[in-house]
Amino acid sequence: VIQMTKALALEWARHGIRVNAIAPGYFATDINAAFFESDAGQGMMKRIPMRRIGNLEELDGILLLLATDASSFMTGAVIPVDGGHLVFYGIEAVRGRPLSERSQEIGFRIGLSLVVMLMIFATFNDIRQLAGS
Repeated sequence: VIQMTKALALEWARHGIRVNAIAPGYFATDINAAFFESDAGQGMMKRIPMRRIGNLEELDGILLLLATDASSFMTGAVIPVDGGHLVFYGIEAVRGRPLSERSQEIGFRIGLSLVVMLMIFATFNDIRQLAGS
């Protein structure tokens, strides 16, 4: 689906057609309710950094973005809405075993620190450009 999204985005962009995709994680439905109440389901939720499954209403924002002109310059994007599961799944795949809660907490703090530093840098850069003009 990812490669198809990107290939179709390249092919149809010149016709003004945007092609994007949502990569959802685990969401609560009638079909999976019993599983996520079981020990196996609870164990699976522990491997999601947000420690829960999503509610279907949590897809509303991304659906609204992609269905409106708010995404008029987006094409070929695959947007994960998975509580961070995809990030840690990749790490677990490389390691061959799940990350401990401590490792997940450290990863979260490092990621948050990087985001804050980028925001500070962007703000500083904007102020510098405004002062120069």
